[in-house]
Amino acid sequence: MMMLPLIFSVAARVAGTHDGASGAGAGETAHCRFCGGVIGTEPAGLSGDPDEVPSCALCHLVRHLDRPRIDDEALLIWLPEMSQPVLNCLVREMHCRLRALGETLHVEVSPLLDTEDRPVLWHAQQALLGRSEVAATRLGSAGPGDPADALVRLSPSAYGVRWRNLGGVRLLPRGRFFAGESDIYPEIVDGWRKAAASAVPRLSASDRGNG
Repeated sequence: MMMLPLIFSVAARVAGTHDGASGAGAGETAHCRFCGGVIGTEPAGLSGDPDEVPSCALCHLVRHLDRPRIDDEALLIWLPEMSQPVLNCLVREMHCRLRALGETLHVEVSPLLDTEDRPVLWHAQQALLGRSEVAATRLGSAGPGDPADALVRLSPSAYGVRWRNLGGVRLLPRGRFFAGESDIYPEIVDGWRKAAASAVPRLSASDRGNG
């Protein structure tokens, strides 16, 4: 599956960008067309547009910076050494592990315990979170709602080359994803974990005995 470019976008200009690629067929696992991650059991039709390219919740945020609560769901960071799809895959793995450990997914909240992988995950998230200060210095704000307003006002020609002005700016998910007033991100992460678990081959008793 060829990945599609993941660029900061707003909903009004994402609609109708379906490239003809369909979602998963019966019995298949759907994958995001932007990062390659398993979509899992996320709520269908995140954008409400049936013609939109299938994407996971994290890539959906990047492509819909004009979401009503985007500033609660993500923030801008300066991370030129890592692409947005790779960052999303990294965040996905960290959040799946935190969820498995029974910890909060909110990037600003420290773990309840300091055992197992918790300290490593905490420090990794804080290192990413610290990059928001650089983004705020460069852009005047680390809130993604501000560039969303600018993107809406761009002419079609300027919008088409918006990536030229983004440089090393990335969107860091904050561990929240709202559907109305409800944060459904824990359910989304559970869907990823379930899909990942079902994709792992299970050894039969005879196979285990021959190992």
